[in-house]
Amino acid sequence: MITSAIIYILSGALFAVLSPLLLLSDVSLTSGIGQSIISAGQYLSILDPVIPVATIIAVIALLATIEISIAAFKVIKWVYKKIPGIN
Repeated sequence: MITSAIIYILSGALFAVLSPLLLLSDVSLTSGIGQSIISAGQYLSILDPVIPVATIIAVIALLATIEISIAAFKVIKWVYKKIPGIN
């Protein structure tokens, strides 16, 4: 019950902080960025019969997710230790 209350408070605070971003206009990519993504995809498609590019990208994404999770856990642990009265 306390945990859900803390989560609701944090999500409300996050929404309050990020809500001004909803007032900004939409952003579109320029043709140069889109063309670079297309050309990178073409280069990777050449390697696909030799190296499983999709699997490598999935593994890199998984590793990045794990590393970001570890870093977030360390930040949360650091903030928790900064609360007075907690060791």
